[in-house]
Amino acid sequence: MTKDILYDFKSLICTDPDCLQFAKKENDHSWWYIQIIDRNILDEYEGHKENFAAAYENGAIVNGIDIRHAVNTYSKVSASIDLNDYKESDIEQCINTFGYTIRGGRGLIDLNSEEFKANKVMLCCESLFENMLSELLINKQINLLR
Repeated sequence: MTKDILYDFKSLICTDPDCLQFAKKENDHSWWYIQIIDRNILDEYEGHKENFAAAYENGAIVNGIDIRHAVNTYSKVSASIDLNDYKESDIEQCINTFGYTIRGGRGLIDLNSEEFKANKVMLCCESLFENMLSELLINKQINLLR
């Protein structure tokens, strides 16, 4: 039973507090993402990243669930996304579904604009991560989402 602290959520960037998604920059073209998928944990901490991080760190038991054990084992999905592993056309197709573009035009948010340029790689990686979530899930985890 894994009860060690494997993740330092307080040091990660929370990219989506509603689904407790966190990220860490690995290098100039890749980011690592982790997302909580257990509906019981999400119902308790949705939108409250600090409370979730503290509960994980302190080994809290919520609704009969040992938060740290659950997150360390089956209640999350994670992946490292490296933009060098994707063709630009595949990145563009994926980010379009989230309202972004790297090619300009089409009424989408241009990630090459000054406003988004600093977060371009992170947003591309996040979109690719979210697009692959269903592929990362195993059967036991799918049941957690219900």
